[in-house]
This record gives sequence, structure tokens and C-alpha cells, in this order.
Amino acid sequence: MGKGDRQAYPAPVIIISVMLVCATSCGLIGISTGKEARRLDYAGITTEAVVIIAARPGKGGPGPVVSFDTQDGERVEVICDSCADELKAGTKVSIRYDPADLDMHVEQVGRVSHRRVSIATSIAAGLFTLGALILAGRSLARRLLRK
Repeated sequence: MGKGDRQAYPAPVIIISVMLVCATSCGLIGISTGKEARRLDYAGITTEAVVIIAARPGKGGPGPVVSFDTQDGERVEVICDSCADELKAGTKVSIRYDPADLDMHVEQVGRVSHRRVSIATSIAAGLFTLGALILAGRSLARRLLRK
């Protein structure tokens, strides 16, 4: 075997591998965000919060910062990623938080951003997997028909 005799992986194998890595990544993101949403559904406590720093719409930054008192009486200030960008400083908003993990996630009541991310990434994982299976099937069929 000379230098020019190296066998490279065929393009379908590389594409299938990339698609399966993307499917796995999307699946893991979907599972993670789905767990957060379910945790808030079961353990979340609803309370009133006040927007202390408004979001900057169109700037791609984090959501507004809200301040609220926990059930233990502790005052907390956190970023509310699912809160509407239109909320102005001083606006009262209903939120749901997990008392076991105040730093993790706070959600505006009635907005379901993490659920949407979970659903979208799960669909993407399924589509990547389906695409990889179709490509693998076509590649295998071509090889069998050549013989």
C-alpha cells in the first residue's frame, strides 16, 4: 500500500455519524429541558414577583430580572428567561419557582418556553435519526445492488 492507497470513509458514513451525533445532542437537550419543566410542574411554587431590570428586546441578552420572596421569607433576585421581554421595570408578574433550586430556573406562569424547547429538540432528534436511517438504508441498498 502506497501513500495514495489510503481508504477514506465513504461520505454516507461520515454524514450518518454527524446526524447521529446531532440526534443524540438534541435528545439530551430535550431530556434536560423537559426535566426542568416537569420539576416546576410538580414542585414549583407560584408567587408574585416584581421586574427590577427589564429585558432588552432584540439584544439577545437574558430575560428580565425579577425579585420575589420565597415561602421561607427570603428575598431573591433572578433572571426569568421565560418572562415576556415586554415587561417593564416595576411590573408585577406571576412566576413559578423550584424552592429546592432557586438559582436554576424561574418561569412566568402561562409561558412554556422550556416545554417548547423540549418538544422542538425531541422532534429534531427524531428527524436526525430518521434521516440517518434513510441514508444508511439507501447506502446499503446501493451496495447490495452493485453485487
